[in-house]
This record gives sequence, C-alpha cells and structure tokens, in this order.
Amino acid sequence: MAQHRRAAWLALALSLTVPRWAAAQDTTRADETFHAGRELMKDGKLAEACPKFEESQKADPASGTLLALAYCQELSGLLASAHANYLAATTLAAKEGQGERQKAAGERAEALSKRVSTLTILVATELAQQPGLRIKRDGIELDRTTYNVALPLNGGTHLIEATAPGHERWAGVVTLQNEADRKTLQLPLLEPEAASFIEIAGARRASAPAAPAARPIESPSVRRMRHVSLGLGIASAATFGLGVTFGLAAKSRNDASNRDGHCDATGCDAYGVERRNAALDAARLSTWSFVAAGALGVSSLILYFKAESTASTQLATSLVGGSPHVSLSGSF
Repeated sequence: MAQHRRAAWLALALSLTVPRWAAAQDTTRADETFHAGRELMKDGKLAEACPKFEESQKADPASGTLLALAYCQELSGLLASAHANYLAATTLAAKEGQGERQKAAGERAEALSKRVSTLTILVATELAQQPGLRIKRDGIELDRTTYNVALPLNGGTHLIEATAPGHERWAGVVTLQNEADRKTLQLPLLEPEAASFIEIAGARRASAPAAPAARPIESPSVRRMRHVSLGLGIASAATFGLGVTFGLAAKSRNDASNRDGHCDATGCDAYGVERRNAALDAARLSTWSFVAAGALGVSSLILYFKAESTASTQLATSLVGGSPHVSLSGSF
C-alpha cells in the first residue's frame, strides 16, 4: 500500500512540473538539469537526482522544481530539508498562481511535520548575555532567535560549538534518528580561559601566561668548568677505547702463543715466550687505560655538578638580591 502511495506521489510530483520545463523546451541549463534529475529519480537514483534539482532551482527558481526536490529529499530520508522545501514550494506556488501545486506542497508539508526530527539547543540567560557569544551547528552560526527553539533537523550526527572571547571553547555532538526524534541539548556556561597571577609586594594582579624565564648568563668560572668537564669526558671516552684496544691485543697475542705448539704444559719455545710477554705488556696497558678512563670520567662528573651548583647559586642570589621581591603564586 505504501509503495502504491509513493508511486502515485512520484507521478503527481513529476506531472505537476511538466508545464515548467516543457514550456521552455529544454533550452536552458536549468531545464537540462531538471530533466536529468527527473530521469534519475524515476530510475531510483536519488543521491544523484536531488543535486540536479538543486542546481536547476538555483539557475531558475520555480515551485515545480522545489516540489520535485522536496519529494526527492523525502525519499532520501532528508526529512527536515524536504519539509522546508515543501513549505517554500507552497509560498512560491501561491505567488505563481499555481493553485494545484500550492495545495499539493502544503499537504506534503503538513504530513511530514509529524515525522521530522528536531533539536532544541537550550541557552541559559547568563550564557546568552555573554558578550561575543557564538553558537554554531555543523559549522553554521545560529541566529539568536533560534535559541531554546525546537528546530527541524535531518537525521545524523551534528556538531554543536559555543565560543566567546576570553572563554574556553565548548563542543559536543548530538545524534538524531531520521524520523520523529526529539532531542534537547543544554549548553553549559563557558569557563574563563586560564590566567596566571603575579604577586608583587603583597598585591595580586592578573597577567597573561608567563613566558619561560631566560637562562642567566654564565660567569667565566662556570663556563671554564663546563669546558674542562667536557674535555675530561672526551678524554675518558678515548682512554676507555684504548683500554679495549690493548685488551683485544693482549688476547690476540696470548692466543698466538698457544697456536702450533709454541706453548704447552711443559713450557714455551722462544716465539711462545715472546708472544706471552707481549700479551702481558698489552694487558698492563689495558688495565692502566681503564683506570685512567675511570679517573677522568669521575673528574668530569665532579666538575659538571660543581658547575651546575655554582650556576644555581648565582641564579638564586640574583633573584633574592633584586628589588622589588617577585614570586610566582600559581595558576587560577
């Protein structure tokens, strides 16, 4: 039954628009796009048909085109858009003297009004009086007359935003069903933007968030300590590398003494003795290199921390010794 009613309405919607495009004999772009949309809708290609009707209506507004567009949107599930266009078609048809179209569009608008989903955005008086308040739905700013009013809206997910100078942005999403979904969204009061405070001689005043403090200029002695600490660190790493090199050399020479029978349980021949002695020399150098690397590393760390301690002492002295006294009291 529903399918029969839909088919009948499709025939009616299209037949009501025939005088509009036939009289023009398809000579304009508006007529061409309208005719294309008409054929697409007859084939059930609604997603392609509706934009064609919109294009035709923009090029040459007519109540017949609006009626076809509204019906295409209704079939596509865009009930709020369809309802708005039925109402617009009613008004336009009355101006054109098209009584039959006016009646048909009015009947469809009335029938559809019970099925359209709505969203009410509640705005408290205190929030509405906020200077510079802007409320947007899906990126489009709402007129203040639409606050606290149930507005027809197509089904789907919608983004709601509220902004005001000097306040944090608020955003939320609302999902509406395609038909007869009535939802209400209460907007909260906007929070003030975070501000820092500086306490000067017991008086508190608000300021913009403080920029990071500049690093104090290092004294020559601190700079020298840092340079020496860096040099000792590099020397420690290099000496450690020597220790590893001599250690590997000692192992290689000891392995050479044991190859080809140069050394066995009874002793070593001349070559084996020479290789063993060379291995011992390399092992001693490796050991002393590791000891030196450790000493240099410890010295580097001592100088580094001494330089940091000296720099911190200089910074504390410069802050306390100045006038007037300034202290950061936190964020409110």
